[in-house]
Amino acid sequence: MSKNRQGGWLSYWRRWVRAGAQAELVCEIAADGVVAVRAGRAQQTVEACAAASLPENTVRPGPLAENIHDTRALEQGLATVLSEIAARQKRVAVILPDLVGRVWLLALESLPPKPPEVLALLRWRLRKEAAFDLEQAVVDYQVYPAEAGKHVLVVAALRSVLRQYEERFEALGFAPGWVTLSTLATLGWFEPAEPASCLLVRRDAGSLGLAIVRHNAVHFFRSVPLAPSDGSAAALFEHIYPSLVYFQDHWGEPVTQALLVGIGEEQAELAALLHREAGCLARELKVEAWLSNLRSGLPEGDRARRLAAPLGYLRAGAQP
Repeated sequence: MSKNRQGGWLSYWRRWVRAGAQAELVCEIAADGVVAVRAGRAQQTVEACAAASLPENTVRPGPLAENIHDTRALEQGLATVLSEIAARQKRVAVILPDLVGRVWLLALESLPPKPPEVLALLRWRLRKEAAFDLEQAVVDYQVYPAEAGKHVLVVAALRSVLRQYEERFEALGFAPGWVTLSTLATLGWFEPAEPASCLLVRRDAGSLGLAIVRHNAVHFFRSVPLAPSDGSAAALFEHIYPSLVYFQDHWGEPVTQALLVGIGEEQAELAALLHREAGCLARELKVEAWLSNLRSGLPEGDRARRLAAPLGYLRAGAQP
């Protein structure tokens, strides 16, 4: 979230909302831990990486209530990773759990010419759909080309909720200049010129993020809470399949590719289900090429899930 305006906190990827000068230091807060990376000068490499686990229930992401239930534990985790890799960097891009905000995709006939007027229209349009008062929220949007009218991605989060996270960085002497959601940042792993419709499946601690990209635009986004009983491949597929059906019915074409993040031991079975039931070829995200010989402090099996969003942010910014 920009300090000077209400927008500027969506995913940075090509024509998806740009955040101005991209931060070299990126930190993600998740329900189970924090991770930070520092980019090299060329934005194509990672100079440093660090991670720390959080005690259970330190962070409970949500759009309305108090999110941070152990301030000291979170600040200790942030201090551990940032002191290790920040060097002289003080400006940090912050990635938060999907459940902190709300995302909508709207089809509108037209939009006003000035951004403040667009924001006013979007607040009015979504006033009955939001679970919170949009006048008390940070709202941002991205407009995509469409055959008719305007295709608009809208993201909102309560200012009071965002401040809970921003204040933890400020207490440590860092300036959170930009904020985004985890799944939006992870979309940076898609190739900008990818012609096919692609599905992102991102499983995180307590949630499942789904996004479908078509012709460089987000055409579907959904984030749902996950219970421990939802961890099987069959249960995950039950959450995913209606999204694939909706997209094909709405856009007249199937989703042919999928990128799986954080699925763990269920990855092979879920990929098989996607291929057999939906004709969708799935691959698992690999992050090793970006890390080279760096030590991340993360187990190999958890590395892609924990680093997908920070590296996706950096990867997107490195693209022309």
